[in-house]
Amino acid sequence: MPTDHYREAEQRARQALPIADPAGALVLAQLAAAHATLALVDATKATDLTVYRASHDSIVFGHYTTREAAREHCETLVRRDVGDAPMLGWIPDDESPDAPEELCTGDVPEGGTGYVVTALTVAATYDPEADE
Repeated sequence: MPTDHYREAEQRARQALPIADPAGALVLAQLAAAHATLALVDATKATDLTVYRASHDSIVFGHYTTREAAREHCETLVRRDVGDAPMLGWIPDDESPDAPEELCTGDVPEGGTGYVVTALTVAATYDPEADE
């Protein structure tokens, strides 16, 4: 979603294009650049982030910004052990959207492989009341 600074940068850049006066165009271009920089600052303001941990038992293989990447890591490790033949599937612990998921295959008696993808929320700022 474009911010006010982003819109302002676009507007100033459009205004600078048709101006015949080089000094005026330069001023508008500099304003556009300043607002573009402020738009980048707005876009990088701290927000909570969800990362996905790929693991097996207590061994963590990595943290990823997408669930798909964490799944791919686990699936690659399982395929090294079981090959391409068995069908793999992900089973969530519960119905919540961020529930941990375990990689399952028909070749394991219980179905579970022990490879798990877990969603973790990384807080952008400290909340002293969260410890209460």
